[in-house]
Amino acid sequence: MLTTKAVKIIRLMRIIFYLLLYLQMNFTTIYCYNSNYGNVIFGIFKKFRITPELLEKVGIIF
Repeated sequence: MLTTKAVKIIRLMRIIFYLLLYLQMNFTTIYCYNSNYGNVIFGIFKKFRITPELLEKVGIIF
């Protein structure tokens, strides 16, 4: 059983993850312009064609 604190953290991470996915282009241009970390994240998204629909299917992981 997960503790309520862990569940809240997971939900928060999930919200942030969806938000970044939704604002992918803006996030990339503004925040990650010179950030390798950001480019790697969105490179992975593009490489594996990760979409919100796909994430909902594997939403149990998050």
